Amino acid sequence: MEREPESFGVDPESERPPILPEMPVRPERPADLGSPTPAMKPATARVVITGSLLGFIVLSALLLVCTGFHPLSYFISSGIFVFAALHYIIWGWWLGRMIHEEEAEAQRETDRQ
Repeated sequence: MEREPESFGVDPESERPPILPEMPVRPERPADLGSPTPAMKPATARVVITGSLLGFIVLSALLLVCTGFHPLSYFISSGIFVFAALHYIIWGWWLGRMIHEEEAEAQRETDRQ
């Protein structure tokens, strides 16, 4: 009479490593997955990148004119602008996500009632 192991996969009387269950069968890959679709068309990506670069150049030139072509004041103003822009992006992303989570929680609460 063979004794049942006390826990799954472990034989307490054996010096061998634990007995592991069989690996599941891997599903077969579909014959044709098709080509992946790009997130954005290359022409659209070029327009976005070009527009961003032109906007950066225009803003940089405007800031340079506003600072009287003085390099130190230009870099200080640029730093303040970048600091403000990063805060706008980060706080906007974080607060937007928090608001979305609160609305989803409120919706779940109303669905439960």
